[in-house]
Parts: sequence; C-alpha cells; structure tokens
Amino acid sequence: MSGPTLSDRMNINSQIEHLQAKYVGTGHADLTRFEWAINIHRDSYASYVGHHNMLAYFATVENESIGRVKYEFLQKMLLPCGIPPRRDDEEEEEEEEEEESEGSEVDLDAEPQESSYFGALLGTSAPSTSKSPPSIDPHAEYMAGACMVRAPALEVPDFKGFRKEGLKSVKAACDILLKRRQEGRLGDPETARTALDYVVAVSINAQPAAEKGDAWKHVGIITDILHFFPLCAHIHLWSLEALMSLLRYEETNKANSLARPVFDSVTNLMSIHLKDTGLRTATPELPQRLLASIALSITPDNVKRLTTTHVEFALSLMNEPGVSPLTTEHGLQIVTLAAKAQVDLGVQARAARLALRCFRA
Repeated sequence: MSGPTLSDRMNINSQIEHLQAKYVGTGHADLTRFEWAINIHRDSYASYVGHHNMLAYFATVENESIGRVKYEFLQKMLLPCGIPPRRDDEEEEEEEEEEESEGSEVDLDAEPQESSYFGALLGTSAPSTSKSPPSIDPHAEYMAGACMVRAPALEVPDFKGFRKEGLKSVKAACDILLKRRQEGRLGDPETARTALDYVVAVSINAQPAAEKGDAWKHVGIITDILHFFPLCAHIHLWSLEALMSLLRYEETNKANSLARPVFDSVTNLMSIHLKDTGLRTATPELPQRLLASIALSITPDNVKRLTTTHVEFALSLMNEPGVSPLTTEHGLQIVTLAAKAQVDLGVQARAARLALRCFRA
C-alpha cells in the first residue's frame, strides 16, 4: 500500500485548522504557554461544574455547600491563571509610543489656536487641555464611585403601593437600578431614592420573590447598593430587612448557601458602623438589628468566619444599659459559637456575667 499523498496531508491539515477554529480548547500553532494553561484550567472547571458527582466530592472535602462550590468554580473560570503576562510586541509598541510622545512636545507657552472645522478634520486644532480622570486608589476605604452624601434626598416609600403591586414594584425599581449600574451611575445621590424604594419593595415582597427563585439575584443587587451607599443609614436599615426576609423565605436546601453572602454583607455593614459613629446617631436601633442578623445568618459553614470583631461587637451591645433579653441572647449565641474557634475562657465568662445580669433584671 502506498503512503499518504500530498492531498491527504492537506486535507488533514485543513480539518485540524477547522477543529482548532471551532473548539478553542484544542489550541493552535501560535498558542502561548499561558493560553494553553488557561484552556486546561477552564476545561477542568467546566467538567467539574457539569458533573454533579464531582461537585459533591469537592463540597464534601472543602466542607462547603454544592451551590457555593459551583459558584466558586464559575468565578475561577474568568481568570483561572491570573492576569495574562505582557507580550514582547506590546512592550515594543509602548516603547515606540513613549519615544514619539517625547519627540513631539507641545509648547505650553504658545497661545492656543482657535479650533475650526477643517482644523479638527486635519488634526491641526489646539491641543486638548482636559485633565485625565483620577486614578483609582486600591487602598481606599470605600469603592470608587460610591455616594459619600450622608443624607441624600429621600422620600417616604409607598408601602401600600408596594404591597398592592407585588413583584411588579420590585421589577420596576430593579430595572432602573440595573440600568444605572450599567451606565456607571449607581452611586449618584439621585439614585438613592430608587435604591430605597427597591430595598423596601424587596423586604415587603420577599416571600414571592424567594418562591420565584430570585433570592440570589436580589441579594447580589442589595450587596451592590450597600457598597455604593456606605453612609446612608436609612438604606442600610431597609437593606438589612430585605436581606433577612429573603433568607427567611428561601427554601431550606438553598438557605445555607444563601446565608454566606448575607453574612458577608451584614459583617461589612457592621464594620462600617463600628468605624463611623455618626451612622448610629441616625438609626440607633440598627446595631441591635445587625447583631440579630449576624446570629440568624450563622450556619455550620459561617461559624469559622466569626472573628474577634464579631465578639467585641456583641459584648459592647450586651454591656449597654437597658439591653433587651433578645439582644443578650443573640450576643451570647455569637460568643458561644465563636468560642469553638478562637475566643478564650475570659471572654466567655464576661459574656456569661452580662447575660446573667440582663436576665436577672
């Protein structure tokens, strides 16, 4: 038998090129080492997500829920190997651009020429004097674009209308917020009124929203609202109510997975109120609600996430004069659960003394 002819080889090469163009994971001749590693990692994560037995195995090993493991795998598929390294040709282009910019220096003392229609077309108009946007500080206390106004213009929400319209009121406010977020204007002070209407509508209609399966969606949007309005106490109060209402009406088999983002949002809100005492003046009842929310969102998975900050926050509220027995019970629950991890016997004894003093009174 004769060997493969030239036409057979060309046919095979064309089939391989078609396969490489159709399926990214098969690679190509110019594939870099970093891109090859990305394909391997993404294929592995896609296989894990697509096979329930593998998800159950990873969830058992990591002591996490299956939903949380699946969510983390999907998040890792975005950048499984980190930020891609810079290529040599990109570095050469940047060096050429720097040399060109150094060679063509603009005379700042010269009078600016008047821009005209033909000058704009030919590129001979006056140099632009607009300032570049400020750089983002990664060490900033609040995220870029957050509303720093403590008392934005708010109106009393239409509670009766939200109850009457049901999920329609939630969807109307949600669509506006998603559009503002897409436009990069979620942190505008004008958006605060819509954000307050949204969290109030969600807290009132939490049961039908959870039954529809939108609890995760609303928890994510409320978390974004808390990040963009870190100083608006009224939005904090109703956001907390909406989060706990969604957690209360979520299905039992899904509530443990939902409790983790709720716990993280409440913890972040607790940290903000500990740093800024002015927020407590606006809503004096919010610290007790924060403590209750932390206690109610603790699951076997969240116990290991309790820190000394949670314990100190609980003890500070338990030590206040006229503390209610319910607040003392919630604080004692947090201290007791955190004791399994890192709280010493002295803190436990102090919490027990505060609880006995409250219950005797």
